[in-house]
Amino acid sequence: MVKTCIKCGIEKPATSEYFSKDKIRKSGKQGIQGICRDCRKERAREYHKTHRKQESIKQKEYRQVNKASKVASDRKYQREHITERKISGHKRKARKLSLPNTLTVAQWEKVKEFFDFKCCYCGKEKSLAQDHFLALSSGGEYAITNIVPSCQSCNSSKGPRSFFTWYKSQPFYSKKREDKILKYLGYKKNVQQLSFV
Repeated sequence: MVKTCIKCGIEKPATSEYFSKDKIRKSGKQGIQGICRDCRKERAREYHKTHRKQESIKQKEYRQVNKASKVASDRKYQREHITERKISGHKRKARKLSLPNTLTVAQWEKVKEFFDFKCCYCGKEKSLAQDHFLALSSGGEYAITNIVPSCQSCNSSKGPRSFFTWYKSQPFYSKKREDKILKYLGYKKNVQQLSFV
């Protein structure tokens, strides 16, 4: 069975190799289009040649008009998802060091709640950072068993140093807070005894 292309007038086999399928008609049968594939490609090339400049101008205009709203939208998303972004960054660092990285947003909220949404070291109500009790550089995992809430000041001051030497030298040292931290993390005689599931 052959079909004549209505554009080029050449007879070609009425197969999907030469003609595209047409939409299903009211009769329920699917036909083939009247224009052959070669003519459709040529028509598309011609269209793009004549309309490319117009399309690029429209795209530039669209980007300029919507740039401000996209920037605002991106900033809003980043503000609303700051915790998820921080956790993602910490997990990436732990993965690079081949360390466990299992802390979730829900677990982080539980950790903060346990310490009354205060810095576990100085006890101040400030913006809380996730402090690795045992630093990543020392093999400390990014998990609920190794993350405590601390203010930025304490987090920076402690750095990768050992809690046991750093904390007692601080002017805000508290035996009560030290016991709470060690109890939460399951430490006895400076050795961690349990792991969270």
